[in-house]
Amino acid sequence: MRAPRNIDGISVLGALAGDTIKEPRNYLYWDYGHTRVRYDQAVRMGAWKGIRLGEEGEIQLYHLGKDIKEKNNVADQYPDIVRNIDEIMETAHEPDERYPIGEEYTGDPIWRKQQ
Repeated sequence: MRAPRNIDGISVLGALAGDTIKEPRNYLYWDYGHTRVRYDQAVRMGAWKGIRLGEEGEIQLYHLGKDIKEKNNVADQYPDIVRNIDEIMETAHEPDERYPIGEEYTGDPIWRKQQ
C-alpha cells in the first residue's frame, strides 16, 4: 500500500509494517483547531514534549521521562529546546485554504470532494 502523494506529513506505514520510515524525522508534530476558534500545536522530540494552546500561547515544555503526567512546565529552564520546538511548530504546519485557522467552519463537510 502506498501513501497518498498529497499528504502534508510523512507516511509511517513502513514502520507499522515492521520496515523503516523512508523520510525519518527526529520529532512528531501535530496540531488541532483548523476551522475552530482556537488552534493548538504539540511537538514530541525524544523525551521532550512542547505544547502551545492557542496561536499566541506560550510553549509549555515537559520532560516525559521525568514527568509523564505533564505537571511541571520546565520551559523557563530549557530555552534552547523551547526555541527548537517553536521553529518546528512554525515550519511543520502546512496551510490549506480548506482548513483555515481561527475561523469556525459552518459549511458542508469539507472532506467531501469539491465539485
